[in-house]
Amino acid sequence: MPPRAPFSTATALPPAHLADPPAAFDDVLVPADRPLLLLPVRLETRFAEVPGTGVELLVRVFPDTVHLDSHEPDLTAGEQEWGRHYWSQDWHAGADEDARAAAWQQLADRFGAARAAWVARSTEPANAADRPAQTTPPDGALPVEPAFADLPLADDESAWRRPPQARLLPDRWHAVLSSGGRPVSVVTGRDIPPLAVGPDPTQPLPPVGDDALALDPAMA
Repeated sequence: MPPRAPFSTATALPPAHLADPPAAFDDVLVPADRPLLLLPVRLETRFAEVPGTGVELLVRVFPDTVHLDSHEPDLTAGEQEWGRHYWSQDWHAGADEDARAAAWQQLADRFGAARAAWVARSTEPANAADRPAQTTPPDGALPVEPAFADLPLADDESAWRRPPQARLLPDRWHAVLSSGGRPVSVVTGRDIPPLAVGPDPTQPLPPVGDDALALDPAMA
């Protein structure tokens, strides 16, 4: 008995030697003088029976972690307080690199390295050029005090105030079907808005059963 083919379909592709590039290939997607950054994604494909049309190839694209944006630009009152405390310690440290590192470590231990870097950047004194070069005792008066700007406060003290989004996806996807190494068909997907990849903390999740995943409208 001959071995069974792993896949068979009634879909007929144009012979490679007769296939002309699809009309969509005449469109200029990106000018040739623009640099391109290709970010990873995960693909899932499957063939599905569609009543009245036969078999369709379904392609699903999942964003990678690098696409995700969960950054909260506004600082909470606590973050602003700790940011100013860090800069005060840094100015007291002067040229003492160990003391400067200890000040940074305290901030990073409290908020994590990435968030601490944003807190430090956001609260950097406006008169950074006046930072003393000499070391000042922690309880001593600085020759020049750091000048802190008034920053807008976050709406609340929660560290999570908006849903994470996939913001680095392209405008749309193009699926290209090839025969004999030559493109014979192109399908263009819908425009891609910023996609919510987690729940909105300001919205209640809909009630669902124990065997279902609660999704808010944006995630769905």
